[in-house]
Amino acid sequence: MSHTTEITADTVLDDAVDDLPAASRARRLPFSLWHLVLIPLTFVLIAPLVWMLLTSLQTHAEATHFPPVLVPEHPRFQNYADAWAAAPFGHFLLIMTEKRGTP
Repeated sequence: MSHTTEITADTVLDDAVDDLPAASRARRLPFSLWHLVLIPLTFVLIAPLVWMLLTSLQTHAEATHFPPVLVPEHPRFQNYADAWAAAPFGHFLLIMTEKRGTP
């Protein structure tokens, strides 16, 4: 009778951690060092999008005020309707879809 042991990535990793000295296991971080790069980078990349959204809800006076107003006092969703009426976005969309349909 032969006894077979299933080898998985978890068992290999557990064995590798068990082989480390106790001092090395105690110093092991609960997260990857990549987190120290990726988390701040995420905030840097998302900040302009949040700023754009907040500015789109401001009045012209709030948007051009110095120092900048971070959060509009009264969010103005009418800005989106005004922008839609100011330019023919429906026409732009139609032209874009027509161009995409032809080779």
